[in-house]
Amino acid sequence: MIYIVQPCFPEYRKEFFMYLINNFDITLIYSDLSPEGVKSINISKERVKVVKTIGYGGFYWQLVQKYIVLKKNDVLILSGNIRYLSNLYYLVKAKLLGVRCLVWGHSYTNGFDFFSRLRVKIFEYADGYIVYTQRDKDFLQKIGYAKPIFVINNTVDISDFENYSIYPHLNISKKIDLVFVGRPSSKSQIFNFIELMADDYVLQDK
Repeated sequence: MIYIVQPCFPEYRKEFFMYLINNFDITLIYSDLSPEGVKSINISKERVKVVKTIGYGGFYWQLVQKYIVLKKNDVLILSGNIRYLSNLYYLVKAKLLGVRCLVWGHSYTNGFDFFSRLRVKIFEYADGYIVYTQRDKDFLQKIGYAKPIFVINNTVDISDFENYSIYPHLNISKKIDLVFVGRPSSKSQIFNFIELMADDYVLQDK
């Protein structure tokens, strides 16, 4: 059995998680609402479990114990948020039981701050790290993280966009509104996107 424990089950990860659940021996465990206010979608599946999260002083505990019964050949995948003390508890428990445990999340956020350093240090005891970008992987390797690192670049179903092209509609004389959704940090490389779009306009104009 593979157990995946996440703070929540957002809409944008539905296709990814449902693919895993339908094709592998997986139990997905999450809460209705993340501490950041992200709401989970409702999925009626036997191997999808919704649990409560309790918190105090910026730290949290997910009440997952009812659904996690670890055995020797199981795999446990925890979120990389060290503010969830339940993650740390189950990391230790997995190690004591000889169960493979991986963490899934960012290698750092908004610079390599105290919590980023602490996160990487703690998760050196895990059996591997699942990250969102190649940049996360490169960073972990650079600071000497020695365990296997896996990159999941995108968990969004992009099939609705594959056959859509904005080029027929580009008109340099008209205003085009663009919306950037994300953190305006160096990691997002938003300025690279702006430069690419500017080059695109020049090419179209010629």
